[in-house]
Amino acid sequence: MKKTHHTDNTEKLLAELEKMHTFLEAPYPREKTDIWESLQDKMGAEEKKVAVPLFRKYRWLAAASLALLMAVSLLLRFYAHTVSTKAGEMITVTLPDGSNAVLSPHTRLTYYPLWWRLSAKIKLSGEAFFYGHHNRRFSVQSDLGTVTVLGTSFDVYAHHNQYRVVCFTGKVRVTSRTKNRLILSSGEKAEITPDGEITFSKNMMDN
Repeated sequence: MKKTHHTDNTEKLLAELEKMHTFLEAPYPREKTDIWESLQDKMGAEEKKVAVPLFRKYRWLAAASLALLMAVSLLLRFYAHTVSTKAGEMITVTLPDGSNAVLSPHTRLTYYPLWWRLSAKIKLSGEAFFYGHHNRRFSVQSDLGTVTVLGTSFDVYAHHNQYRVVCFTGKVRVTSRTKNRLILSSGEKAEITPDGEITFSKNMMDN
């Protein structure tokens, strides 16, 4: 009986071992390569989910920065300071470079203080006398012509169809709207006609 009992136990043990062997030998439903590829796909999807919002965020920041830069540039370029005189009134205006302009009655002068270092330009309608130390060239623009300062004192008269420039010291360059040019020295005068011609006078006292 003991032998039979031992035999039965042995057979049961062998049967259990065979079941375990069969389980271990059974093919795994997913290969290692499949599992790794699946993990990589999930990781890539997570990276895309993070990258897209960041890209959009930086794109909006770049657009906002560009818009701000353009707004500041427009402010610097087009911010204008205008001075006008009435009948019987004369005003002295100090320009950004420290020089001065004396405005005669019925005169309007406009300049761009924030843009002066990049482009020193003045718009004039009327008459003004410019003097003082000019640390750089600037131009006085009117309908008929432009005067470019070369370090001097001078007077500009620009009313309707009359345009006259008198140079007192130093030199100025007079340019008509038809691109005719003339450089005046101390004691010289130039007038621009409506058709763009420049007339020159050597002796101011004769005019």
